Amino acid sequence: MLLIVHIIFAVICLPMMIGATILKYINSLDKAQFLAKYSTYSLIGLLITGTILVISFKANLVGTCYAGLTYSAFFAVSFLTYKKLSHSKITKN
Repeated sequence: MLLIVHIIFAVICLPMMIGATILKYINSLDKAQFLAKYSTYSLIGLLITGTILVISFKANLVGTCYAGLTYSAFFAVSFLTYKKLSHSKITKN
């Protein structure tokens, strides 16, 4: 059950952040903030469920950490793009 929740978090986290970035780019700020907030919550849930899965099933720690870091790096790139768009729109006005 926990693995299914973990997979659901993984499947919705990045697309929501990318969607928030696209919405921010086309000036739909309220929807973009909504998606970014829930994408961040999804990432937190993903990291917590992943940690619980590693501890409970004694998974290969090195491989699991690499996978988690890779996923977090993809999220960080999309989040920084979202923040950069937000910052550049503020400085233009």
